Amino acid sequence: MRGARRYTRGLSLVAALALVLAACGGTENEDATGAEEEAGTDDAEDPDADDADEGAADGDAEGETVDAAGWEPDGDVEFIIPFGPGGGFDAYSRQVVEAAQQFLPDGVRIEVANVEGAGGAVGAQTLRRADPDGLTIGLVYDVGLAVAQTIDDAAEIQLNEDFSWIAGITQEPYTLFATADSGITSIEELGGQELRFGALGAASPMFVVGVILGETLGFDNQWVTAYGGAGDLLSGATRGDIDLSALEVSSIAQYVEAGDLVPLLVLGEEPSAVFPDVPTVQDVDGLDSPVLSMRPIGAPAGVPQEALDYWEDIFLQAMATEELAAWSEESGRTVAASDAAETQQRVDGAIELMAGFGDQVREQYELVAE
Repeated sequence: MRGARRYTRGLSLVAALALVLAACGGTENEDATGAEEEAGTDDAEDPDADDADEGAADGDAEGETVDAAGWEPDGDVEFIIPFGPGGGFDAYSRQVVEAAQQFLPDGVRIEVANVEGAGGAVGAQTLRRADPDGLTIGLVYDVGLAVAQTIDDAAEIQLNEDFSWIAGITQEPYTLFATADSGITSIEELGGQELRFGALGAASPMFVVGVILGETLGFDNQWVTAYGGAGDLLSGATRGDIDLSALEVSSIAQYVEAGDLVPLLVLGEEPSAVFPDVPTVQDVDGLDSPVLSMRPIGAPAGVPQEALDYWEDIFLQAMATEELAAWSEESGRTVAASDAAETQQRVDGAIELMAGFGDQVREQYELVAE
């Protein structure tokens, strides 16, 4: 285990766990500073676009409903958003739900509900405890919950036990970046160094990313964890408070363009359209899975398969509509649909990647959160 030094004041265990879901991370803070997804976007071709188009082939007409094994909602549907109004989860949810509404039976409405608290944990608890009748669905902050499972094997919420997956809305990879003041320009320069790594607490996705990359690329972390959100972290990065951190591609694009940040490694499987010359996980031994911000739509465990199939068809059609494509282009928020099977695969990959470094993550967590 490589050494690590506590760089800023530690977090109490309770406080750290309360931050466990604050990422795309605590990026639900992002829109306050315009940091998230406004400036840049990863336009890489969506590998699921053809599948989504095929799913929509029989329902191209506006307002046509989908029949999945005869199941359809017999009343209004609640769609839970696990963060408050104004952030990325809220924006994506409302646009996708609006696009989906045209495919529902007459008289059925999807009502969105912002159930915020504990960095997305309250919304996740609300969804997992809902009746499994297909009438309560919503977004799940999967990356944050995977972190929680990594830190604590007995975490109350278990992704694959508590939720069934319907579809994913985005596939935006996290990106390791260096600050201009650090002088670092490539991952080859990291080995053997002790570097200040910025994170939104000791239970945030970028903290786990820092642990994993420290192990695989051979650098030691001085943890800087006193940031309340991605906007705060990016402000600290431009001041030179840190050397490294990791956020979504779109969160850092404008800072890279301005010369404040240097992208070092895209944690996706394919080159980024925004940073086409930056290495990916395929170029690093020991990184077997991408780290993506997927914003998956889920349902409580136990929902009948025919209801899950119905909602998968509905949302894949919604994400293939012209109006959603227009919103995506105008807002700079990438829509890259994944079906239920790929969403499950991505969730499994995130859990397995983090679990593979579980001992190191827990050790570093105890050092910083004590």
